[in-house]
Amino acid sequence: IVTDPPWGFYKEEKNTEEFYTKMLEEFVRVLKPDGLIVILTGQKELLEKLFEKFSNLKLLNKYSVLVSGKKAGIYKIEKQQ
Repeated sequence: IVTDPPWGFYKEEKNTEEFYTKMLEEFVRVLKPDGLIVILTGQKELLEKLFEKFSNLKLLNKYSVLVSGKKAGIYKIEKQQ
């Protein structure tokens, strides 16, 4: 899975944490064991906090990048058995 979800920096975003939680739940549901997820996000702290709730997701790599001058991160995640 490769995704660039909404960053939640805009007024129309209602609950970014709820959105990201549901997104990760769905990824866990559809991904096979050892499957990979790559996420580009500006919500680095939120995403890292949510990893604690998903013991079956393992962070393999994290890359700090700039997107249009804004700090962002690219996360490579593996679903564990």
